[in-house]
Formats: sequence, C-alpha cells, structure tokens
Amino acid sequence: AADLVCAVEAMAIRGRVQGRPSRDYQTMMKLLGRARNDLDRLDWRTRLTEARLLLDKHNRVEAVGALQEVLGLNPRCAEAWYLLGRIALGVFDFDSAARAIGALHRIHPENPLACLLQAEAALVNNDPDLAMTVLDELLGREERMRKALALRAAADAVAYDLDSARKRLARMDELAPGTADGW
Repeated sequence: AADLVCAVEAMAIRGRVQGRPSRDYQTMMKLLGRARNDLDRLDWRTRLTEARLLLDKHNRVEAVGALQEVLGLNPRCAEAWYLLGRIALGVFDFDSAARAIGALHRIHPENPLACLLQAEAALVNNDPDLAMTVLDELLGREERMRKALALRAAADAVAYDLDSARKRLARMDELAPGTADGW
C-alpha cells in the first residue's frame, strides 16, 4: 500500500508539472482504491492522499469524508486537521476552523499548521493585526516557511502596507523564484 501511495504522489506531482489529462486522475484514484481496499485498510496515508487529490479537483464533500476517515485511523494527523480547517474557512465555518486549530495545538502547542490556519482565519475575518502577530511569531521560528511568508505579505496588503508586502514578496522570490504563492 505504501508503494502505491508513493507512486500516486509522484503521478500527482508529474500531473501538476506537465498538465496531464484527467485520465491520470482516474488512474490515481483507482490505485488508491486498490491500496485501501485490497492491500491495507488501516493505512491512513492512502485516505490522506485521496483527500488531497479530491481537493485538487474541488470535491470538498468527498475530501471531508476521506479526511474524517484519516482522523478515525490517526487522530494526530496534523495535515488532515489543517486541510479540514482550510475547507471550513472556504465556507466561512469559523467554528469548525477553530476546532481544527485547537486540535492542531493539542498535537503540538507551537504547531506551524495551527498558526497558518489561525492567520488565514484572521485574514478572512479582516483582522490583519492578529494575522501579523501570529505570523511574525511563526516566522521567528520558521523564517523560510513559504506559506507563512505568503500569508504575511497578504496581511500587509490587507493592512495597506504595500511597501512591506513588496519586501515580503521579494523574499518569496529569493526562496522560490517564479512561484506565484505570494501573489
């Protein structure tokens, strides 16, 4: 099962880089189904990979089901909690996002995914000051975390501090030239 999950993850990366057709998506889902149903029903990584693919195809309903199965098998899977929190923020379900943040903090009090999710929630609520506070603390520990730098640039932009946002975007270009994450 682990080998199939790794193969599917490699196919997904190739698909993003090369813009592969949707038949690769169907192949990946079939391979994950085989890994889950035939090889190892208790391997939570299979369902997590499936949830990522479902989210890539904007299938939130099935992704939530897959993520809940992941947490049933591994309640300490930080990525599953983070993805559930992101989905919740996408539909303005702040209570569910707060539960995900709490779960991430229980996994580890300084969980970077909890900080990212908390900052995103603050930005959705138009509270750039809270987002900046959370992100500055996180960037003090993880200064090269691209997602945190991108969110910090967004917080600067929401606060209309465009000079600071440009500096952070320039830092993003140093770390990952040509990436659109910051923009």
